[in-house]
Amino acid sequence: MNRGYMVSDLLLQCSTPLASINERIMRLDVNTNLGTMTLLSIYRPTVNYSKQQKDEFNSQLEQIIKKVPTSNRLTVLNDFSGHVGKDLVHCRHITGKYGTGSLNENGQCVLELCASSELIVSNVYFAGSSCTNVTCQDTGISLTSS
Repeated sequence: MNRGYMVSDLLLQCSTPLASINERIMRLDVNTNLGTMTLLSIYRPTVNYSKQQKDEFNSQLEQIIKKVPTSNRLTVLNDFSGHVGKDLVHCRHITGKYGTGSLNENGQCVLELCASSELIVSNVYFAGSSCTNVTCQDTGISLTSS
């Protein structure tokens, strides 16, 4: 599994060393004129993983987020493998009003993480084209190698 950051040399000069926490989570702290910005690059287990594996990942991610100083600006990047849907009025403080599709199991975990960590789902929180709200859609097509 490959994951990472593409950053300029200038940004690296303003950053602490990149920390690979595990094969699914990386952390980069960037010093800015507004303070430190913490970037967490994550790849959450997909729906094909066991509930135990996903719960372990969620627990670890929550602990990492809790350790980020409250003075830092936290951004969690990349793929949660979840859909938060568009019809959750009671979650608008997390999702905004620009969601797409229906809530799935991983999306529910995203909402719970955001609620407990005071985060938002930014790609559906703000208005934009619908193509920016979804990074990958399951079309029901299976690919096999021959």
